[in-house]
Amino acid sequence: MNDSPSYDEVRVQTEQAIRQTVDLLPDGAQYAPGDEQQPYSCGGDILPLQDGPKGTAFYTGRGEATMPEGSDADSFVTGLPAALGEDWREKDPVGSVPFTTVSLTHIATGVNVSVDAIAGRHVRSRRILTSYAEPRGRLVQ
Repeated sequence: MNDSPSYDEVRVQTEQAIRQTVDLLPDGAQYAPGDEQQPYSCGGDILPLQDGPKGTAFYTGRGEATMPEGSDADSFVTGLPAALGEDWREKDPVGSVPFTTVSLTHIATGVNVSVDAIAGRHVRSRRILTSYAEPRGRLVQ
């Protein structure tokens, strides 16, 4: 169909990106992954799905962490670009939100990660998307 990686490959890439950010959480933080997401089809009329080649899909992962007492979620989030290093590129924010957020792209894989500081000691991965992949199973249209 195209030169896109398989859905399973991009799922592994996304899980590795999640692990890189989770590994940076302070000692005592508790991370809970979100529910399994269905693959979303690309090439339609809805952003960001319209950007991908028609007939492909992307994997979305979500999760939330609770930082230990005395931790500062805002500082953790704003420090992620430097902590992740040169393998990641910070993306310009799209619009404004009432919380601290950072969006990053893993250069080698194209995985996009958005991480938010919410409610003081809580950090959530609002959106973690992979590059577009060959679909697997039923797609959300």
